[in-house]
Amino acid sequence: MKWIIFTIIILLTATAFSFITSAPFLLSILINLAVITRKKRVFAFGILAGIIQDALVLRPLGLTSIYFTLVLGILFLYDKKFETRRPEFIAIFSFLTALIYSLLFKVSLSLLVAIVISITTVIIFYAYTAPAFIITRKRATRR
Repeated sequence: MKWIIFTIIILLTATAFSFITSAPFLLSILINLAVITRKKRVFAFGILAGIIQDALVLRPLGLTSIYFTLVLGILFLYDKKFETRRPEFIAIFSFLTALIYSLLFKVSLSLLVAIVISITTVIIFYAYTAPAFIITRKRATRR
């Protein structure tokens, strides 16, 4: 059920935000999905979302997919070396990847876009992980 929800969110983000803005909100969702689930299925979502976004923005098909795949590959590569589930890592990683995305695909106001994507990524991470943290904390205090 969770994967169906993730698929719907990614498809909606790929279609809706492609028309509204050129900011890489899909990158934010994919980074969170990879960090939270740690499953290799995220690569398939990245490829699918990148192709949809390229088709909607009229870019050559596959450019965004390649970038998303490289970012997710780097994230999984450093998963064992760093604490990728820390908000600091997520903020820095999403800032750098959004900045590189903005520069590669010629998005205007690249630095502002990178800051907004970084903040969005951390907020999504906290929104997803905070309920689990609160439940775990309540169970620990009951004992």
